[in-house]
Amino acid sequence: MNSAEKYIFDMHMRNLNTKWEDFSREIVSLQTENTFSIIYATDVHYIRKYALNVAAYEKLKEMVDFSGFAGIDLLAITGDIVDGNTTIKRQYRDLYDVMGVIKQAKTTSVLLSKGNHDDCSWYSFQKGLDKTNWLSHRDWYTHVVNPIRVQYPMVLDDENITGGYYYIDYPLQKIRVINLNTSDTTEVLNDDGTLIKEYCGQWCLAISEKQLKWLAKALTFTDEGWSVLIMSHNFLIPTNGAEEVHNGNAAWELICAYKNNTKGKIVSTDKYYEAELEYDFTQNPSNDVLPYMFGHIHEDFVTVSDGITAISSQNLLKADGTEWNNLDVNITGGWDCVLIDKKERTFKSRRFGVPAANRNINF
Repeated sequence: MNSAEKYIFDMHMRNLNTKWEDFSREIVSLQTENTFSIIYATDVHYIRKYALNVAAYEKLKEMVDFSGFAGIDLLAITGDIVDGNTTIKRQYRDLYDVMGVIKQAKTTSVLLSKGNHDDCSWYSFQKGLDKTNWLSHRDWYTHVVNPIRVQYPMVLDDENITGGYYYIDYPLQKIRVINLNTSDTTEVLNDDGTLIKEYCGQWCLAISEKQLKWLAKALTFTDEGWSVLIMSHNFLIPTNGAEEVHNGNAAWELICAYKNNTKGKIVSTDKYYEAELEYDFTQNPSNDVLPYMFGHIHEDFVTVSDGITAISSQNLLKADGTEWNNLDVNITGGWDCVLIDKKERTFKSRRFGVPAANRNINF
């Protein structure tokens, strides 16, 4: 290599992004014709005013940067995208910071679940503020769902467009990814317009009757060979310390009925979350359930209920230390590349920069 060639080579290498070579090589080696590939994170808790939480922004940028490598099908974040411990003005600012990055994803689709921190109700309750300081379901749709809906395909509920739940179909793999909204809460206020704590989105998790009826339709197929992959912020049934979800058991009943080709009737008498519907999956030609993916509990966890595997992941940003304001804390956590093989029944996740957190799970 002469001096001119070396100069050109050095200039080229300064502009060449080689950061992903090893990780993408590993992912590609695991992919097969049956693999469904996801870039996945949960519980970002981004808030610009806290220095440590800003580090989550860099991890989001990493995810999006990698999305153009290795043939990734879906970028998914299962809730608590922002922290919510702030005013509504700053909440919008934080959401726009995050959405500005996510909309640059090069995946086929994007899925964003709504978490209990995402509506600003925590701060609103603590400060005694009225509903003008938290995000309504319509606000979440307008500022989060709609921006990705117009860029990526998704099927909403025609009867409840702003419900925050939807599904995405992948005809090649015959996989329907269903995004449930476990923060589908009813507005319940004090006489002065402030939030009642036990019905506040920060502490109350729920599935509405409208969402249950939509889920029954979403689990209905006319063709054979389809599988469903379900995601949400919180798991539907209490597990490992997670709170109860109003009508969570009813939604779980629908998923199990789909899996077992059964029929029945649901009657819920939960206050503010009453529901009644009939379902019949006896003629469904498809009934396969892939692992249920969720967040909220901030740890890598696996459980099996009614023959269905449910998998949670650690939050995107974790600070190991006694105090969040301790500058000596060790910032860990991260995002995963998940590869699901519906034929081999395997779930493989590889966490960028944290190989000790890699998982191989049979389901």
